[in-house]
Order: sequence, then C-alpha cells, then structure tokens
Amino acid sequence: MTKRKKNILLIIFIFPITIIIGMLYFVKLGGYFILNNAETGIYINDIKNSPELPNRFYEIYNIIYPDALDNNPWKHFLNKTLEKNDSPCACEEAIYISWYPLHTKTSEVILLTSLTEDYASQKECLKYYASKFVFPNKIIGVRKASVEYFHKQIYFLSDSEFTELILMMKNPPFYNKKRFPSKGRAEINNILKKLHNS
Repeated sequence: MTKRKKNILLIIFIFPITIIIGMLYFVKLGGYFILNNAETGIYINDIKNSPELPNRFYEIYNIIYPDALDNNPWKHFLNKTLEKNDSPCACEEAIYISWYPLHTKTSEVILLTSLTEDYASQKECLKYYASKFVFPNKIIGVRKASVEYFHKQIYFLSDSEFTELILMMKNPPFYNKKRFPSKGRAEINNILKKLHNS
C-alpha cells in the first residue's frame, strides 16, 4: 500500500472519530452556553434545596420506573433514544418544569439535562420535579397533592397512596383522583404486588 493510500485511510478513520468526540463534548458542555453562571447557580441551588421526599416514595418510583434513579446519563439518553423503556429522566423533567417555555427545544433540553447531571443526581432532580409538578386543579407539588387528595402529610401516605400520587405525575388527566376516583386501580394493585415481591 502506498503512502498516499495509507494517509487517505487514516483520514477516513480519524475524521468520524473526531466528529463523534466533538459531538460528545458539545453535549457535555453545550448547556453552559445556554445558561449564564448566575442562572446555572440559582437553578442548581433550587434543585439541591428542594424538600426531601420519604424513602418509600423513591422505592415505589423505582418499581414503576426501573433504573430511573440510576445516575448514568448516557444510559438514560440511549434508553430514550432507542425507546427501550418509558422511564423518565428526572433531570430532563426538571428542565421542562424550570425552563418552560424558554428552553424546551429538543437540542436545548439535551444540553441542559447534561449540565444538570453535572451537579445533581437523578434523586435530587426527582425531589425538585415532584415539588414543582402541577397536578389537576392547579395543585403544585406532591406535598400539597398529598394533603388535597389523601388528607394527610406525605410522610403518612400508604404504599397505595404513594403509587397513586406517582401515577398522577405520569398522566394527570387520566389519574385525576377528583374526577375518576377508581381509575388505575388495577395498575396500582399490580405495582403493589411487584413492590411486595421485591
């Protein structure tokens, strides 16, 4: 093989690798070009300081959405891209809650999710998202929803009530407790069965 052919093959091999590395760096650092330092600081501080949730909430959430609280950002990205499961990425949900309608283009969400995951875990993003989620009838956050729907503080909810609350976050109109009190009962029972078998 001539020297020229070797150089051409080397270029053909190196060019795509360079493009891929460049794209990975762009995804990793692109969010820093969307938000300035002050916005990033306030946003991350809000996530870190959002009220803690009971451990049972996280356990049941993980039964409904297996591996959703896993802190591997690439796994979430690939699962969503390849539609392997419907587990939401809590840090992505935090973007929609925080920055709607300002930064909700797909490219912005991907970049801001990467930025968020640099500072916060999926668990931290979930507690933030749950504290800001808007339930039917403009009830904001799982704490208020707990009192409104179950007439007790979130720390005193049963497994069934935690499950119902998490499912309401999945699809608020379908699981609207005030309008359809018995809707989703079979799904709740199925999740409880999985929970008690784990």
